[in-house]
Amino acid sequence: MARPAKETLERRDEYNRAQMGMIAACKDWDRQEHRVLIVQGDRKREMIAKSGEILPYGQDSDIMIAITTLFAEAGCPENNTILTSAYAILARAKLPANGQLYRKLPTSLKRLRAAVYTFKQGYWSAARQRWTNDVDDFQFIVRLRFRDTEDFSGEAEIEADAPILIEFSTQFAEQIRKGYVRTVDEKLLGQLKQPTVRALYHFLDSYAVDPESGQRLLSLNFRLTDLYATLGLVGRSDSNFERLRRMYRALIEKKYLADVVLQGSGEALAVTFVFGTNAREADPTLVEALTTEGLVIGVARNLALNHPERVLSGIAYARWYHTEVKIVKNKPALIHDVITNPEKYAREAKTLVAVVTPPPAVPLPDPELELLEAEQELRRERETWFARPASEQVDLLHRKLTLFGAKLTPTQAEALVQGGADTFELQRQVILATARHEERQHVVDAALRQLQGV
Repeated sequence: MARPAKETLERRDEYNRAQMGMIAACKDWDRQEHRVLIVQGDRKREMIAKSGEILPYGQDSDIMIAITTLFAEAGCPENNTILTSAYAILARAKLPANGQLYRKLPTSLKRLRAAVYTFKQGYWSAARQRWTNDVDDFQFIVRLRFRDTEDFSGEAEIEADAPILIEFSTQFAEQIRKGYVRTVDEKLLGQLKQPTVRALYHFLDSYAVDPESGQRLLSLNFRLTDLYATLGLVGRSDSNFERLRRMYRALIEKKYLADVVLQGSGEALAVTFVFGTNAREADPTLVEALTTEGLVIGVARNLALNHPERVLSGIAYARWYHTEVKIVKNKPALIHDVITNPEKYAREAKTLVAVVTPPPAVPLPDPELELLEAEQELRRERETWFARPASEQVDLLHRKLTLFGAKLTPTQAEALVQGGADTFELQRQVILATARHEERQHVVDAALRQLQGV
């Protein structure tokens, strides 16, 4: 019976850490040391952050969410390490892949690597007139390796497809595996443009669910001075409140918050955040269905929150493919891809429907009519593909071809899209080559040669 109690304590600790403002929700920040102290009666929580760089702030929270999500989607490798790229990180963070952010990314990663945190949870003994503290040191990243380019002025930039190696601390990697790191609502996050607003969203959402019951809360209440310290708002009280007000108004506009209420005065002034209709939580039945199939709980929550309508059909398709087509070594990866890239599997849609809900008996279809329907379906898929923004086409093309074992860098994918290549037909031919057990790379190389006029 001791094990569940330990997991409950670990879960509570991880939520407390997220709630202590490890990444400051402010636009400008130059601190290398920061302390947050919250005392409630005879209980105390304290965070001391130190770094040889500037401590993480603002958009660093988006980068942290992105790399933890990439780690989870990779199956949480046992060596706690992922090999990714700048393009993949920015795409996962829902940030534009432009030169400015490629220049900012190395510094952001360095801040996350250099920050070291000490957490204290204590209680006051009236008899001894002393605090007794549990002390724990923590770090997000223990190793970081990448290649950048530098101009004469010394300004560095990471190339889009240059490899980035990130090794998480054992402690943090275990928390991701156990699902203690929060999943974000990607649709909502994509609507929040300001880094400070996104940081406030990350902070509030870390409090949004009771770690004991798993139920989403209706509202949150903070003493205003504690909130300022936790968010890293370090200025005059009136200017801090104005910055906070701009942030929460943006969340009200997107209906993540329904209202914000102030109560009291002076040191006792408190603020209550009331969650709105867009403050959503993943359906626990969908999460359970995905984890039963072997998906890491963090990935399961992400899929259930952001693609709930595709979860059951995705599982059904993977089961059918695994049983009827060929044995899949990594079925969780197939489930993830089916759910996040449904257009790739549109050709098997009728089979998938048959798996989920057996259709009533009907006469055999007319071959010519079936061919016509297939052509119409293919035309719709093509129109959907090219209706996407160019950046989405680049990301989808790169991920699809990489998944099927073809080598294509994000830079090459972008060149194909910008050069007017028939990228829809390209990814189709790669999928067909895979199904026929033919060489896939020849298809990609031919498209690149054609683009270059060779």
